[in-house]
Amino acid sequence: MRNEFPAWPQEEPAANGAGLPVNGQGHGVNGGGANGSDGASGGQAGAAHRPDPYADLQVTANDVLAGVVHGGSRPLADVTVTVTDRTGSQCARAVTDAGGVFRVPGLEPGSYVLVFARAGYRPQATVVPPGTVPSRLDITLEPTAGVHGAVRDRVAGRPIPGATVTAIDENGEVIGSTVSDEDGRYLLGGVHAPQITLVAAAPLADPVATVVTLDGPNTAVDLELEMRGALSGVITSGGWPLSGVRLLLRNGDGAVVSSTVSDDAGRYRFGSVVPGAYTVTTAPAEPAVITIGPHATLVDLGVGVSVGS
Repeated sequence: MRNEFPAWPQEEPAANGAGLPVNGQGHGVNGGGANGSDGASGGQAGAAHRPDPYADLQVTANDVLAGVVHGGSRPLADVTVTVTDRTGSQCARAVTDAGGVFRVPGLEPGSYVLVFARAGYRPQATVVPPGTVPSRLDITLEPTAGVHGAVRDRVAGRPIPGATVTAIDENGEVIGSTVSDEDGRYLLGGVHAPQITLVAAAPLADPVATVVTLDGPNTAVDLELEMRGALSGVITSGGWPLSGVRLLLRNGDGAVVSSTVSDDAGRYRFGSVVPGAYTVTTAPAEPAVITIGPHATLVDLGVGVSVGS
């Protein structure tokens, strides 16, 4: 792989005889014409017709070059930042921290090329100025490796839009996250690790985790979720809605998997129900218990509604 650096501007003799780039302002870098007093006429004469495209890309003494590298919308750690001079010689090297931040202190005056590289991303080379004070440089790298696939309903086979897919590395750190589109497709770029755990989650579904071994720059992994539904209806007796009736939802084995109580209009609803066959029954009536005093002769006893299953 070959990195192509931006072309450097041609040097022209300045008025002070030093072979420095003409910067359009009639001054060199730490040369005799630094304040424009010496060699100003020579620099100004050439500036009107031949402006230097790198005039503002000069590094001044005691500057610190700092910035943030992103991979997509997330700060990117462990990016190697290599600083070279105009001849291609390495001058400095840094690595971004967990927040994607890098710092390169102590650069001598001059122009530099910065090369940003990290496994799983396309390297980038650029000419930048540190500035007279620590300046921030924002860089975004394009991913070249990743995981893609589709999230589907396990039973119906339908795509699930809006599902969150998260990649976790072997150390338990989240290294990527995305949301499936309307066709259930997802793409996690910049995922570079020997092995990851993919976690898919969606509303009305239990999350699913699977271990994936990355065997190439792009790995296809389809994920299946077991979607849950809702069962609702109205309970009546003689055409009249019954409120406050406790109902049980039993699976094929007769085990109770959920319960609910009908509202004032007799409506009931069981939420978060997995696909399958069920039976809805009323709960056994609770016994009515009341304490009677030693001299009581009349007691009203309320009995719950009893409805056949």
